[in-house]
Amino acid sequence: MSELKVTTLKHADSAVDSIVMASSGAVAFGGAITDSAGVAVKGGVPAQAWVNFNGQGTVAIRASFNVSSITDNAVGDYSVNFTTAMVDANYALGGSTQLDLNSANNVGNSALSISRFAALTAGSCRVVCVGGDGNVRDHLVVAVSIFS
Repeated sequence: MSELKVTTLKHADSAVDSIVMASSGAVAFGGAITDSAGVAVKGGVPAQAWVNFNGQGTVAIRASFNVSSITDNAVGDYSVNFTTAMVDANYALGGSTQLDLNSANNVGNSALSISRFAALTAGSCRVVCVGGDGNVRDHLVVAVSIFS
């Protein structure tokens, strides 16, 4: 097995650092990648963590990156626990949900909000799924992305 140790990868014809890796393992992309029309399609910092999970019944992760587990705190109230902690609690969180498979129930009836009950921490974030009527609900699909 071979090992390559670098801190920066750069294209031979570019002065811009293409990929930079910090000693913590965090990766940043220096330049945007453009499509054939010259439109940027990738650049900046990738998500530091993301998860797609079933929030109904027994909570289960479908797919994830840098998420060790989900804690079901109460109805519609979940903690996303990171495998590797963020540098601090000053990160951005975004998400979306799907209440159930019945599309009529999903129209204007689901939203994801950061919990009002617990602060973001470096090791986890707490999210609450709220229906369009303001009531907290378990959702079939909960997707959360964290950018640090």
